[in-house]
Amino acid sequence: MWGGPDDDAAIATINRALDTGISVIDTAPAYGQGHSEEVVGRALKGRRDHVVISTKVGLEWDERGNVRRNASRARIMK
Repeated sequence: MWGGPDDDAAIATINRALDTGISVIDTAPAYGQGHSEEVVGRALKGRRDHVVISTKVGLEWDERGNVRRNASRARIMK
């Protein structure tokens, strides 16, 4: 979407940020249709207790890839 992700570089960047004192990671399912959250999860393995994850909600994709707004409780919990 923005030139293609480099997961290893993203994980290294997140870990470097944590090493320098960053303690909040902001992500959203809309970033790469959930891929960002998966990469953040891998980066935080073994370090999760030291980080606050802030994730935005409100958009979802249907089976055709169409985006729609949905900030229902069920969507947020999902």
